Amino acid sequence: MGEKDSTNTPAIDNRLILREVGINPLLSRENFTWAPNKVVGQHGSIQEQQLNDMLTPFRGDRAGVVDVLEQWAAISKAR
Repeated sequence: MGEKDSTNTPAIDNRLILREVGINPLLSRENFTWAPNKVVGQHGSIQEQQLNDMLTPFRGDRAGVVDVLEQWAAISKAR
């Protein structure tokens, strides 16, 4: 939580999409998942864009956003 937020456009939009449905990007349980930093391809602008592509169709739909976050958690754990 002490790390600086990413400033790329998809990352900013992802955080906004979460906030729009009442999910705190840093503190809400729905946004917690196992995603170790040492795994190649786990974090970065490509992943932020992939997540944004998944989240955008569910903008404003809390249940849809939570479903996407659960899918993203499974993807992250599998890397």
